[in-house]
Amino acid sequence: MNLKLIKNLVFSFLKKSDLKKWGDLNNHSSKWSGRSELMSQFIIDGESVFEFGAGRCHLRSMLPKNCTYISSDIVKREHDTFICDINQRPLPEFPKSDVAFFSGVLEYVHDLNTFLPVIKNSFKKVITSYADIETSKGKLSRTSHGWFNHLTHQQFIDIFENNGFTLIDNVRWERHGIYVFINKETERCKI
Repeated sequence: MNLKLIKNLVFSFLKKSDLKKWGDLNNHSSKWSGRSELMSQFIIDGESVFEFGAGRCHLRSMLPKNCTYISSDIVKREHDTFICDINQRPLPEFPKSDVAFFSGVLEYVHDLNTFLPVIKNSFKKVITSYADIETSKGKLSRTSHGWFNHLTHQQFIDIFENNGFTLIDNVRWERHGIYVFINKETERCKI
């Protein structure tokens, strides 16, 4: 067993985030901006966007005009970064925004069932990527990447739907699914 896997198994057992890893921008690949660029196509002009795990904050430059942007990460990235460890409970109250944006983030959440209800209270739409277990080499490989949950494509959709969201779009980027969910409460208001 390699050291990286052991370290991630400890984080998994303790239900903690790897602050040292994510605090270092060298651990944020510039390749990931391609995923964010595809995902940004689901953002509508004028929407307010709250990016979780903002890293290099590339999304800001990809937004349609008239959008407002809030970066959020485990460490300060910009002068106004909303600092939040998404594995720390209780979660903070997030500023009400149109869109919660997660590019390469939700694999690192230990418990989506306690996370998503808080998201539902603050956001009308969720745009997220997720590398499901069907596109991975198994749980040990996922854990060696630092991923803490191991859902199938359908389980990922179901966990959102069971927490008050409706899937409205789904495309692929490499081995990641790109999902767009609407808050069911918001959806009802439009009817």
